[in-house]
Amino acid sequence: MSLWKAEHSSDGEKNTPQPDTVTSEWLDRYPWLPILFLILLPFLVELPLLIFGLSTNPIWQQSGIVEGVRAGLLPGLSYGDPNVGWTTQALGHLAAEDCLHGIIPWWNPYSGIGLPLAGEMQPNAFFLPFVFLLLLHNGVLWLKMAMQVFAGLATFALLRELKLGRLAALTGGALYALNGTFAWMPGPVAVINTIPFLPLLLYGIERARKERNRDGIVWIALAISGSLYAGFPEAAYINGLLALTWVIYRLAFEDKKSRYLMRIMFGGAAGLFWAAPLLVAFSDYLLKTNAVSAHGLGDAHLPLQALSSIVLPYVYGPEADSFGSSFLSAIWGNLGGYASVILLIFALISYQIKENRGLIYILSTWIIVALTKSFGVQPVMLLMNHIPFLHDAAFYRYSPPSWEMALIILVSIAINAIHKQKIRIFFPLLGVLAFLVVAVSVAWPWDTIWNWAQAQAMKMVLLLGIAIFWAISGILITTFALLCVKKERLRWTLATILIFDSAILFMIPELSGVHPGAVDKPAIRFLHSNLGLQRFYTLGPIEPNYSAYFDIASINHNYLPVATNWATYVRKNIFPPLSKSSDVIFWAPWYGGNTGVESFIDRVNNYERLGVRYVVINKGQSLLPGISYPTGTGENTPLALENGGAVTVKINASIDEKNNASVTAVSVFQGNYGNTANGKLTVKACTSTNNCVMGSRPLSESQDNSPFSIPLAKPLQVKAGAPLTITFTHLDSTRPEAFWLWPQAPGHEQTVIGPQGPIPGKAIQFSLETSDTALQGLRKVYSDALLDIWELPHPAPYYTVMHGDCQISNPTRDGLVAQCSTPATLQRRELYMPGWTASINGVSTVVSAHQKIFQTISLSAGKNVVRFRFAPPFVNYAWIAFWLSIIALLWWSYRTVFQLRANTQKTGEKTA
Repeated sequence: MSLWKAEHSSDGEKNTPQPDTVTSEWLDRYPWLPILFLILLPFLVELPLLIFGLSTNPIWQQSGIVEGVRAGLLPGLSYGDPNVGWTTQALGHLAAEDCLHGIIPWWNPYSGIGLPLAGEMQPNAFFLPFVFLLLLHNGVLWLKMAMQVFAGLATFALLRELKLGRLAALTGGALYALNGTFAWMPGPVAVINTIPFLPLLLYGIERARKERNRDGIVWIALAISGSLYAGFPEAAYINGLLALTWVIYRLAFEDKKSRYLMRIMFGGAAGLFWAAPLLVAFSDYLLKTNAVSAHGLGDAHLPLQALSSIVLPYVYGPEADSFGSSFLSAIWGNLGGYASVILLIFALISYQIKENRGLIYILSTWIIVALTKSFGVQPVMLLMNHIPFLHDAAFYRYSPPSWEMALIILVSIAINAIHKQKIRIFFPLLGVLAFLVVAVSVAWPWDTIWNWAQAQAMKMVLLLGIAIFWAISGILITTFALLCVKKERLRWTLATILIFDSAILFMIPELSGVHPGAVDKPAIRFLHSNLGLQRFYTLGPIEPNYSAYFDIASINHNYLPVATNWATYVRKNIFPPLSKSSDVIFWAPWYGGNTGVESFIDRVNNYERLGVRYVVINKGQSLLPGISYPTGTGENTPLALENGGAVTVKINASIDEKNNASVTAVSVFQGNYGNTANGKLTVKACTSTNNCVMGSRPLSESQDNSPFSIPLAKPLQVKAGAPLTITFTHLDSTRPEAFWLWPQAPGHEQTVIGPQGPIPGKAIQFSLETSDTALQGLRKVYSDALLDIWELPHPAPYYTVMHGDCQISNPTRDGLVAQCSTPATLQRRELYMPGWTASINGVSTVVSAHQKIFQTISLSAGKNVVRFRFAPPFVNYAWIAFWLSIIALLWWSYRTVFQLRANTQKTGEKTA
């Protein structure tokens, strides 16, 4: 069952279409070297982090509970999706903690009012043992490197099984370990967790063709179950389509079709049974959400301009840096990987290789189909959308691991045989150069689709020039090697060029890492010590799901899918804008402006009914209600204010206000360049009668990209509909401050005057804050340099006795003791879902829904020892399937090993 030793001796198998063509090479004398190199490679490409003192730990950029973080060498992000932090790090850490303590991670009590954990799939709850890496400092990086090692070794094994030599297999393994999806991480880490299982699945499919070796079934089962436990079904499914294509191709030329097909089916079924507990949890939860109807992405596709990023990965600059362009931001948000132009050269050269011709054509077909579907080419998109589930999948974003795999196999085939025959380099070079011309033309900065300002266009020209220089340099070096280097040295030279090119491209996002700061542990300790079983609500700090990372309960969430009953309650009762994110993100800053404060002020009592005890806000933010002046949607751009710089905005007081307002503060949405701006920001507000009031506040109390409230020296009386002029000035500073400019909102016109004069068509987000008796009773209970914590006066308790008389003691999230003098009903403020069970004095009792989201149980008179437990419905049947698959695979493995020993013994006897 060895993954590493290819079968090179002739065994008389009629069903092997390719003869053994592997010739002896230098690496055959040191077979351990490729394995060692593939293990060390992921560590070597992380050296820039060590050299420059950078960190890609998402907690520094996504948690919102850190300070002192400094920008790295490049702007942008070192990963392509904030869910690397919100989902993988935050929720995965909770799952790992549960597993470490022997708790099956079915439930997350720290997001929303409780939500399924394993059923959400993406937190890697059952991805054992790898999920334990998330307990380490920067566990996300450790998990990524583990997947790279796994992917490199599995690809090496696959290529050896395809009868490629060790150098070609090593090259392919290294290239796949450094592929563009690993580099960009376009989603939670669950996306890249699926990557190693694709080459492992293909390896199992190849092994299933062997007449005497039955281990292919085991590898197929391991690969399929691993792909599912990895936590991202979309990526696993798309990878499975490539594997299915591979099976169909092999089956067409297989002599013993029924035997081969039975092995594939048995391995597939065993893999599904192996993953049954997670599949049941996911399926059950999916039916309680709107994800199926709301996730139709099959008709979405990449714009043509994204083609440039696939072959010139950083033609638009560092990863996720959009330079204020919503169009470029959308491109970065939908890309899932890349392939450099050098890979394309060798992929085209593979068409001249005489070996593996059928495989070359089938893999090329997959690459073409995958890319045409990703770019919305008809009729490919229409036909592909008829494949089950593809109409609901973001194929353009999660298919790159599959076409990268296909491309790298083609490259490996070319490297393996390039020294055996004469290669015509002209046509591959012509094809790549033509592709390069198209990529440059669609990325051309002066194309009207970009609408860059002159200064920004020049920056984009520079980036384009750097990208072209790197690509042309690679082409020239490769061409020189092909023309001037001979025999075995040629293969080593080309392998070195390919791996070096991939390594450099892989390391660039690391330079967008940051210099670490410190977690605000005092604030976390305060919440730990005082929150009890109640919850907090954040308007900024402690971003969604990081409450789970720190084991403190918040009603905010970032979940996909999210339970329908919880999402409906949030929309109707506490945060109406939730629908703008399809219910996925319950975190006010995502929606911009002062949305969170306004929604909270209007519904304070509803938050208290959920058991919210504390509200956490940014330092510099205010809970005072106000008159907001919204902006339009579209691209936002920063307006830098150096020392002495000022911005004036002229408006009419909101016509929606029936009465005059007493303004006590002005809040403005600003950016302080990663908390580096210094000095103070002053405000001068003047009515049409020249009644002016001033105020100021140090920018050290502001947070980047958030509202900043500046108190006025005295209240300013503003009449409804009257003109108002507000001037913001940056003083006593050595570092710049920025105001964000948006398009004008219809009906809320502003006249904005910047340091250089009027800025037509633009607006800033600000609000006039007023006092409100509805907030009486709130009190500030904690404050530091990062955040403020306010306490609500009447938060509902986690447990409430209804319709009876009981005394509650020893309450925990999972149970309590209730001494009742009469029968009663107990309400528990945890999300109701089928799967919740309760026991009273060891006897099961029914858990019912209250107001569709809370739980209730009936208590009897006397002592009630209550325990709550959650497990997905029907999961017991899934555990039976799980153990049956384990037994079957162990039995099959034993048979395989026994047969191998018997064959070895017979071979020895014949030799003797």
